[in-house]
Amino acid sequence: NPFRDFSIVFVPYCTGDVHLGTATTDYGSLTVQHKGAVNGRAALAEMLARFGGAGMVEQIVVAGESAGAVPTPLFAGLAADEFPAASVIALADGSGAYPDVPTVNELIGGLWGTVEAIPDWPVNDGVTAADWSFPDLFVQAGRHAPDVVFARHDYAYDRTQAFFALLAGI
Repeated sequence: NPFRDFSIVFVPYCTGDVHLGTATTDYGSLTVQHKGAVNGRAALAEMLARFGGAGMVEQIVVAGESAGAVPTPLFAGLAADEFPAASVIALADGSGAYPDVPTVNELIGGLWGTVEAIPDWPVNDGVTAADWSFPDLFVQAGRHAPDVVFARHDYAYDRTQAFFALLAGI
């Protein structure tokens, strides 16, 4: 196991917003606390509190699968900000079915409050909810933190991803 000597910070998926939400949304008969970005940043803050001493962290791997894969580049970029001496790797598995469609980005962003999760990085100046797409997380994080190693694995016949793409009208 290549991670046998690693400390692990696990952030469970529980808010239906691929770890990018900051909003409370009323869907009529149901109100959802889309607070995935809030939870993810709290986990990063806890990681910094526990392991933030000079030289304590040599390598960080931000990994996720399906919904957890979507924000891996974002949180890898944020981890690189907080741990500048560490080597940072982002590994995303099974999040490739989501295209960059401005109307879909804006719809999802409005429901989940994703625009509030956009980091205050210079590369994000002027980015709107319509621009803030799942695939573009890799582009923006890569522009911001070019030393982060980004890897993504997608399966062409992933039924779950195909189902979510259909739900999005794609």
